[in-house]
Amino acid sequence: MKKSVCLLLGFLLLSGCAARPLPQNSPSDAFSQTDAGAIVERDSAITMLPDTDLRDRTAETDLTVLDTQMAYVQLSNMMLSPEDYEGKTVKLRGQFAHAAEQDREFFVCYLMDATACCSQSLEFETDGAYAFPEAYPPEQSEITVFGTFDTYEYNGFRMYRLLHAEVDYDC
Repeated sequence: MKKSVCLLLGFLLLSGCAARPLPQNSPSDAFSQTDAGAIVERDSAITMLPDTDLRDRTAETDLTVLDTQMAYVQLSNMMLSPEDYEGKTVKLRGQFAHAAEQDREFFVCYLMDATACCSQSLEFETDGAYAFPEAYPPEQSEITVFGTFDTYEYNGFRMYRLLHAEVDYDC
């Protein structure tokens, strides 16, 4: 299990370096996991992410006002000192990616470093059960995410996410 988490983290870190086609109709498309850990089957009707305009939303930590390199460094700092950001609102702009592991789906916004060889990502969770890929923007689309910074443990690893996330994107 630790091997699959390491592979997932590797994917999230390197997802910006190479575009890979996603398999159609993956088994995880039919399920989602709630905060309590229970797996629930999704409704057959597709609900799209709400049309959100986050330009006027203010956050306690706003990475959208920083240039790309500074936003990358600030996001890295958030991973090194999460206690400074826990429970605070965060707004960031980056690229969208998705990963799935057995009973869990991960939706992330990732930022590239100045050389465009490495990325730093932050997972986000919306308040709705939206089917992937129909309700989400295409992979590597530019998105803006606004939510509350949170840490949690998953398979023995400390993970970082934005809860109650709102997502803004143009397709």
